[in-house]
Amino acid sequence: MSPVSDHFPLLALLAALMAAFGALLWKDDPRGGRRFFLKTLLGLVGCAVALGFLFQMVTR
Repeated sequence: MSPVSDHFPLLALLAALMAAFGALLWKDDPRGGRRFFLKTLLGLVGCAVALGFLFQMVTR
């Protein structure tokens, strides 16, 4: 399976770009920016995975 045909790597890339943008925009100190980046990245990817499982259960 190629990386382009699978949606998860693209979702993770988009989440990483969004988290990096937010961290650079809203946090001044490097430590706070890293924490914000990791929390945002894990939140975005985690919610997407959880919603994917939920939608899969509902549509079966």
